[in-house]
Amino acid sequence: MKPVECGKIVNTHGIAGEVKIENYCDDGFFKRIAAVTVGTEKYRILSSRTHKGFVLAKLEGVNTVEAAMSLKGKTVIADRKDIDMPRGHVFYSDLYGFEVYDRRTEKIIGTLREVRESTASMLYIIDSEKGEILVPDVPAFSRGYDVKKKIIEIETIEGMLPDED
Repeated sequence: MKPVECGKIVNTHGIAGEVKIENYCDDGFFKRIAAVTVGTEKYRILSSRTHKGFVLAKLEGVNTVEAAMSLKGKTVIADRKDIDMPRGHVFYSDLYGFEVYDRRTEKIIGTLREVRESTASMLYIIDSEKGEILVPDVPAFSRGYDVKKKIIEIETIEGMLPDED
């Protein structure tokens, strides 16, 4: 299984070797994993907490500001086997390549290329024959997904699809 990019170390915190991580996952993610890989080294997470939108983490063996500073700018990666995902949850990246079915038009409108963070919500980026389609991942449009069938269901409104301008 493909590892998950879960953040980036952006700075140090304090004098005991804590790192400040820009979190790419949900708020409780770092509480649910036991270890991460930074660069080529694997570290056990001894503690983590949220602080001003970032995660402050204590990694085993990183005990000084200098050791923490050497990790600055590096990507934080988690092995799937180390992640305790809540039942029924998936990573957005697991949905890439899924067909997207629109309940309003009753047809497949394209495939999910990526999910981006926007100011109001996550945004589905869908590739279709007629161009890119952007659909917010909010209850008004999202109707769920089926991992086995590799399909995402949405319900668009008129004017949302490229051929409805």
